[in-house]
Amino acid sequence: IIPSLALLLLMIAFSNISVKVNYLLNNTILITSWLVFFVLVSLLIISYFLSGLVSLSKSIIERKFKIMVFFKGANKYWIKNFLILIVILIIFNIINVISYAVAFSIGRLLNLSTQSATLVFFTLMFLGIATILLLLAFSSFSLVLFNLSIKESIKSSFKIVGKNYPYILSIFILLFIINELLSLLNSILQDIIKSVLIVPYIMLLFTRIVLTGKN
Repeated sequence: IIPSLALLLLMIAFSNISVKVNYLLNNTILITSWLVFFVLVSLLIISYFLSGLVSLSKSIIERKFKIMVFFKGANKYWIKNFLILIVILIIFNIINVISYAVAFSIGRLLNLSTQSATLVFFTLMFLGIATILLLLAFSSFSLVLFNLSIKESIKSSFKIVGKNYPYILSIFILLFIINELLSLLNSILQDIIKSVLIVPYIMLLFTRIVLTGKN
């Protein structure tokens, strides 16, 4: 709980700084450069905390809990995890671009309304995420839990998801529904619930899935 709350506070502080910096920038090149910097730093922060949280979750499951495990795992795996997150982000953007292009083409070909074309776009996005992106879902976990290379971590994630696809897909759909329900709440309350309850539970659940799923 404490690391996830720390991550929340750190990201809120960095986001607030980013907003203030954006107001000071007055041309497209500077704004774009700052956006790229913001995304990269955010991914670095997330990769550090993610590495530590996975290590911590493993120690809890194995009943060998020590807070220093968080920092040991974070310091050891954050760079590799950062690269994995970059790969996932690139693939997500490729899916997004392809989905938009296909939806746009289908919309023009069939003369669809904006709402219908939007539905086609989100359907294609869901299919892309539920097939291609989902296979990468446990790469960061495999990396930390089994001390693998980036390539081996991705392969391990593919195997785990492939063996348990219906189960894992249902979990992600359930998490999506929970996230949509939480979006109805106040934004501050959303963040607190996610940090205190959702994130710790997801970390423990995914860690257990990877530890058992590899076998």
